[in-house]
Amino acid sequence: MQYIKILGVAISIAIGLMISFIGALHANSKYEADLLHVVALMMTPAHEITTDMLNQFVAAYPESRTGYIMIADLFAAKAGLSTSLGQKMEHADRDVVTDLRNQLSIRWSYHNVIKPARKNLTPSSLLQLSTDHDLILFMDIPASRLILYKRAGRMLHNIESFYASIGIKGFGKSLEGDKKTPVGIYRITGFIPGNSLHEKYGPGALPLDYPNLYDRLSQNTGDGIWIHGTEPGYVNRAPLASDGCISIANKDFKKLISYIDGSIPTPIVIDSSPEWVSNSNISYRRARLLQAIKKWSQVVGEGEQEKYLNFYDTSFFETRLNIPEKSRTILADFPLDAVLDLGKSNLFSYPGIDDLYVADLQFIDTRADTFVVRQYWIEKSGKNWKIVSQLRIPK
Repeated sequence: MQYIKILGVAISIAIGLMISFIGALHANSKYEADLLHVVALMMTPAHEITTDMLNQFVAAYPESRTGYIMIADLFAAKAGLSTSLGQKMEHADRDVVTDLRNQLSIRWSYHNVIKPARKNLTPSSLLQLSTDHDLILFMDIPASRLILYKRAGRMLHNIESFYASIGIKGFGKSLEGDKKTPVGIYRITGFIPGNSLHEKYGPGALPLDYPNLYDRLSQNTGDGIWIHGTEPGYVNRAPLASDGCISIANKDFKKLISYIDGSIPTPIVIDSSPEWVSNSNISYRRARLLQAIKKWSQVVGEGEQEKYLNFYDTSFFETRLNIPEKSRTILADFPLDAVLDLGKSNLFSYPGIDDLYVADLQFIDTRADTFVVRQYWIEKSGKNWKIVSQLRIPK
């Protein structure tokens, strides 16, 4: 008897192995766990699923269009049809079915291939989270996954994971209205309740501070990049389906804002080609950046202008500036008597750009007021570290 081609691709993973992964899903992903369990039963040679089971699934999740696709596939398989639903539809309808199959395939792949392979690994861009922050978000674009990490000392632990959609035109936002999701390091700046937004945003939105300093230096335009829910009638959108925002299921969004309510600027890294590395690798990368920052801080504290100006790349200044003017440019962001607290500083490597790093450095001044200066560091040949941009940002 043939297998049901519910994913549109041949999958050779053992069903028993798959079910063991389903048991490890987060509690808030019950829809996803139930969905993948149904798929597992449909993929067995004996089709160990009944129409009653599928009817129970769609009754529990009436907004799951994928559930109705699976019912149609089950009937097609039982009738001995070799073609799966969607191959003889009108073009627009066929695209919808293709999107649903892609979403399901991505979910399956994440829980059965990608996630197990990443056990005990961390995105290489997450070097250090400030002791003032307990949480950070990581958007893994290839896996269509928004991951919430919680800090424990210097370690980060994955506590939630949500299937997520990005811009309909993909990633790499550079122009206003290009319907792409930006790649970079951002912060959540607040919360907008759903009752003040169009219904397509679901329960609400968490705005991001796009464009950041690097975007502006790169002349990237646009704004209004949010994390938000989904319109009525949908559990999730297709992998590429927003105007550039990150969209997750409404239940997942409500779960997310139980952790992050927008009252503090929670960081988020959006990465189009993440590298997953060991904790020892993270420690090594962090130590190299910290060494450069400590040297810079020491020289700045000594107050010798020419020495600390050497830490700034020539592109940082306008060529017509003399040394006193260059010094005033730097001191506009922080006074020399401010004390740097590295433990309360965020450190990242910039996604998609080799040798570019971001340091959100927290200082305390003589009045005991704290402030944050964001620096962009680049590692040139050897151990030659330079600051290419710097800006004081809200704490």
